[in-house]
Order: sequence, then structure tokens, then C-alpha cells
Amino acid sequence: FSVVKKDGKTMIRFGLFAVKNVGGAFVDNIVSERSKTPFSGFDDFIRRMAKYDSNKKQIESLIKCGAFDSMGIYRSRLLAVYEEMLDAQLDVKRKNITGQMDMFDVSDTPTAQASDYSYPNIPEFPLKDRLNFEKEASGLYFSGHLLDNFSKNIESIKPEEISDIVSSFENESGRYSEKQRVVLCGIVRRRVNKNTKKGDLMAFVTLEDRFSEIEVVVFPKVLSSSGAYLLPDTAVVVHGEVTFDEEGAKILAASVMKLRDNSEYKSEPKNDKRTMYVKLPDFQGEIYKRAVSLVSIYEADGAEYEVVIYSEKDKKYSRANIKISPTKLLVDRLEKLIGQGNVVFK
Repeated sequence: FSVVKKDGKTMIRFGLFAVKNVGGAFVDNIVSERSKTPFSGFDDFIRRMAKYDSNKKQIESLIKCGAFDSMGIYRSRLLAVYEEMLDAQLDVKRKNITGQMDMFDVSDTPTAQASDYSYPNIPEFPLKDRLNFEKEASGLYFSGHLLDNFSKNIESIKPEEISDIVSSFENESGRYSEKQRVVLCGIVRRRVNKNTKKGDLMAFVTLEDRFSEIEVVVFPKVLSSSGAYLLPDTAVVVHGEVTFDEEGAKILAASVMKLRDNSEYKSEPKNDKRTMYVKLPDFQGEIYKRAVSLVSIYEADGAEYEVVIYSEKDKKYSRANIKISPTKLLVDRLEKLIGQGNVVFK
């Protein structure tokens, strides 16, 4: 692609060679036809390109990546009729070859014709579908990003950039190191399940943010509680730690939660109290271990909140040797574990 100026605006021009199923000869034919007479519409494009043995996969990919958007017809409508339109023009071509058409019916000189085709009255695809089509056809998004609809929640989390973690593998002086705790927000692209030696189910998930992607390893315990969120095209927040191997950087997931879209998200009230008190039954039981594990996920460099645990059995306070960046999600999960009213800020 290249950056160009048009009508006083800065735009990105994406080459058709990079679109799936679109070969060099097809692009050359488009350019040749357009240089003679600009295409007046989609039906004009089909009519004039049919003589070059255009195939349906080529047209489909161009529709999906948005190449015909400037013609003002919904992609949903084009995808509904392009096969029928191309078949009709190819039939005209076959009849011409076999001499079934009058010699005056066809001209070698391309002329743009006004559009008189009646497209079906159906709504446009939702943005999510259009973006997935763009990704499928070109490997990139053009109309936006699937994370745009979750921008408020993501802004409140302030996650790391996947590209920064990936580059740390390639550059020894990178910001991230082995076992460093991180928080990522992204879209689940792929998921591959695998059984452990014990027969438990784990998963390898490809997580993608706006600029890069990374593999997230989800062990059985985390998968059992988060598996419902780890589906393709689902927006999630992943807490975990960085690990490096010969293949590159990976994330070992400690927890996975679904992101809230902008229509559902409500900003969390500012809390000026800097200590979180957690009331637990004791200092060594299973609930204590689970609560400490959950709180430690939110440990972060530069965090300002201290954590103090109160044991009802011992009637004593214990200050945890960590600082965290708590969220409403953390409080909700703690209260689900130990009951409402047992997490307070002072």
C-alpha cells in the first residue's frame, strides 16, 4: 500500500495484487478498461470484464475487500447478485462466439452504460461481518477494527501492545522479560484444543490486537472457567505472564474475561482510597489461596493500591507484599468468591 493525497485528504491506496484470488492479468485488464472509459457502475464493470474470462472468485474477493464501495451499492447486495450477473454476461459471450448474436450487437469499443440493474432491497452487512470479509480477502481491515466497539473498556484497562511483547523476543533490550505479568486486550482469531498427558483439555489461542498477534497458552484450570469466552471473533482481556521459546513470545494465561462493548460499558468511579481490604476466613485455606491468586493477577509496575487481608479466624491483619491496579472486575470476582461486603477500600 502507499499513502496518497486526494482532494486535500490523506488516504491509503492498497494494491489489488494483494487481494486474494486477484492475479496480475486480471488487474492489468481492469486498468486497461478503466483507462479507455471509467466504469459507471458495478453492472458496467461486470459487462466489460466478462470478455476477459473473469471468474467468480475474483469478483467475490473485490466485493469483500470493499473495492466497489465507491459505486454506492451495499456489499450485501453485490454478493447476492454477482454470480447471476456474471453468468448472464458469460452467456452473452458464448452466444457471440457461436455466432448466435447479430454482428452489430457487440462493439469492441468500451462505452460506459448507465446502471439499470435492479439490486435486491436487503440491508448492508453489520460492521463486524464487513471487517471479517476484508480480513479474509486482503489480510487487513479497511473500515475499522473489531476492537473499535470495545474502546471504552480497553481504555480503562490500558493493556500492553502485543507488538511490544513480540519485539522483546527479537530484541534483547526489549521492555518485556520472562515471567513478566501483562494484561492484553484483543480478538480471538484461532483456537486449537489439545489434551494433556492426564487427559485434561487445554488450548492454544491466537490473540490479535490492532497491530499484531500472539499465541496464548491456556492450561486446563483457566480453560475450564474461561473456555466460553475463547471463541473466534470474541473480544477478551487476558491476564498472564510472558514466556519465550525458540518460536517466539507467548503468553501463559492466568485469567480470561470477555470485554464489554461500548453500549454496555460504564466507566468505573474514581477511587481515591489507596488500600484494598479483603476479609477472608483464615490465612491458609483454599479460599485464601484462590483469593491471593486472583489479586496477584492485577499486580502491575507503577500500581498504587496496597492489599491488606483480614483473617476472621485469627482476628489479625496481614499486609500483602504487592501493589495492584484493581478494577470493578476484580472486586466482582472476589465478592463472588467470598461474598459481598468483604472487599472495601480505605
